[in-house]
Amino acid sequence: MQSQHDTRTKPSLETLPVEIFGKICTFLNTNALSKVALTSRALYLATQSPLYRHITIHSIQVLFRLVRTLNGLGSAASDLEKARSWYEQQTKTKDVLTAKITVEGSDSGPWGSPTAVLVSGLIRSLVNHAPEIRITLSLIKSSCSCPFLRGCVAETFPRVTKLVLYVGKHHHTPQKPEKSSTALNSMLSPASGARRTAIPRPPERQRCLPSGNFWDPFLNGRSFQDCRSIEIHHYWAEPSRTKILPLDGLLEPDVPWSARGTSYEVTDAYLGRLNRQRITGSTLLSASDSFGGLQKFEEFTVEGAPELTEEIMGTIMENRGSIATNLKRLDLRGLPSLTLRAVAKLLARALPTLTHFTLHIGPHNSDAVEHRSRFQSNARYEKEYLERGEIVPHLCPLIRDFGKDVQQLELAVPYVCRQIFITNQESEALEQAGVQIKIGVEPGITPSLTPLDCRSISKVLSDYRNQSALHTRQRNIDAAVLKAGNAQDGMNSRAAANAGIEYDIQVEDRMRRVREAKIPWKRTIIAWDGLCSDDHTWEELTVEADLEEEHVEWTLANYAIPCASRHNGGRTLDQPFWSDVTGKDTRSRPEVDPFDM
Repeated sequence: MQSQHDTRTKPSLETLPVEIFGKICTFLNTNALSKVALTSRALYLATQSPLYRHITIHSIQVLFRLVRTLNGLGSAASDLEKARSWYEQQTKTKDVLTAKITVEGSDSGPWGSPTAVLVSGLIRSLVNHAPEIRITLSLIKSSCSCPFLRGCVAETFPRVTKLVLYVGKHHHTPQKPEKSSTALNSMLSPASGARRTAIPRPPERQRCLPSGNFWDPFLNGRSFQDCRSIEIHHYWAEPSRTKILPLDGLLEPDVPWSARGTSYEVTDAYLGRLNRQRITGSTLLSASDSFGGLQKFEEFTVEGAPELTEEIMGTIMENRGSIATNLKRLDLRGLPSLTLRAVAKLLARALPTLTHFTLHIGPHNSDAVEHRSRFQSNARYEKEYLERGEIVPHLCPLIRDFGKDVQQLELAVPYVCRQIFITNQESEALEQAGVQIKIGVEPGITPSLTPLDCRSISKVLSDYRNQSALHTRQRNIDAAVLKAGNAQDGMNSRAAANAGIEYDIQVEDRMRRVREAKIPWKRTIIAWDGLCSDDHTWEELTVEADLEEEHVEWTLANYAIPCASRHNGGRTLDQPFWSDVTGKDTRSRPEVDPFDM
């Protein structure tokens, strides 16, 4: 018995099955895995798969060392036959690698500032080692006209599935000089012969020079051929260090209004200086094959990019190759060069296919104020657009008509109105029923002497919508009977029955899809400056939000009153009206305006 025990292999990590060893590695962080890899050569080879499964790189120098390390793994695996076989098993069963690579435009390493040629070459070497890798490439602390972005149009970045850009100005905290006695004496006594301690200077400012060619490498489909998600932030040249409350934070009762505002005012001032520069058009966007990348995008986020002008937006939408059939998430925030006319055209085209949509336009937007004034003073302003065959630059009805299938909606604009909930026909039905709805006082306050008849509004709209649903069902039946033609009466009856059943199934499928969604459907509407019309009331919007379909949560906030509330299928989820204790507009601002030159 003793001799048999001596010849038996002692249990160790090396003798564990590959699956069990891989499961153990999932509970270890990168530092722990690195220590396991240093214990023996066999474990070093065995930990390569879990150690390099998810990679995070913060500089171009680290990326270079990573590529050099990965290129040396093959020769190391040939040293031990047992370790090599285990390594091959690990290679066969390992998951697809992911890498997060961050490149700093102001980085000054042995090669100087990173160039597109260098980054592209290192990424291609990384892809040669792991062909199925998914790479998230981030560029921070740079300008929109830096050499890296200008060179991207001539390079390829394979397997980059997500691209994140932070361009603009970056924070700089001056380093304090060393407070040693020697340094202090050398600064105070220049005759002592000691060298003075140099006070570090801030890095040279990178000025942004917006141009339409900025979009070429992202939209041509050749430079980033595998990219499915892109984020462009043209404000701070690095991610924000301060936590910005989400829009749902507007409803937290313990958070004052002074903390609920975002930096829209500063963003507009920051980008306004850039917007005064002439945005030159793109030389490549006119080509018919310049939109291959747009067709592949699934997520598109743009924040404060002055390069996105109405002219460039029009060029993109007029090109047939620019139809983003796969786009599901669109996020537009604080775009100073984009007019409401361009936004209206975009909504009519993109909203029907989106599942997530965010549109943020800052308060006191000059274009929004001008259009609101014209709508108020000219009764034919809307009809003039319709007679010309153009889309009316009124966002509320477009959100209502084209955004019915959007699961997550965030709309923060200067003005909203009742047309985000009801149609013109429903407004006429309220007037015909004798319900007074044009009693508001700017910015949407209901006068105390003329209260709003909320119960009558709910009843009239509910009855009208029930009748409309019955009429729509009957129209489908009549169309099916008409299509059957001169068939026998039995055939006409069967066609009518099938049409009615098909309509009922569509309604039920819609209700089931909303009810059984993994993430509840939400609509967030914020009005910074009030309502689209002076005689509208915010209270009416809250009543109409209660009439929306069940299992869709609506969040309404009027920053000008201020008030906010949540609604879901006829139930008001929060106290509808409350305001800041001080009643003063004390919205916080960043300490430094990054475009203050």
